[in-house]
Amino acid sequence: MTVIKKFSLVIAGAIIITLISTGCKTKIPAGDVDIYEKYSDEIAVLKNDKLKPNTQEKYEAAKTLAEDIDFSFLRSVSTIDRIFSTKDAHIDNPNSINQLIIFYYQYGKNSVRFCFRRHNNSVTSSEVKIND
Repeated sequence: MTVIKKFSLVIAGAIIITLISTGCKTKIPAGDVDIYEKYSDEIAVLKNDKLKPNTQEKYEAAKTLAEDIDFSFLRSVSTIDRIFSTKDAHIDNPNSINQLIIFYYQYGKNSVRFCFRRHNNSVTSSEVKIND
């Protein structure tokens, strides 16, 4: 067996071990249209304006989305509008074309925070943080 084949086997083994140890869970990109069907219950809870952001229902819905959806490549503000309630949004400068939009859901000592930077109708960066 050549050195390249041995090296390839070692790398492949390391990748397999990593996938097995992490549970092979991959996140769905936020721009994927399937999230609206797969997570329709969670999105409905987050869009419900009758619930406050510090309720258990909103916290659990937000945590599920934070764990299962990859928001790092989110680029469209319309996607944010389809997932979150505008009443839950904290906007740093509502009259500017450059904004920081934060959605913060808390229940007890646990919280989930979604931060999005926007320029016009584009999301330029995002950060999701879960504190359990």
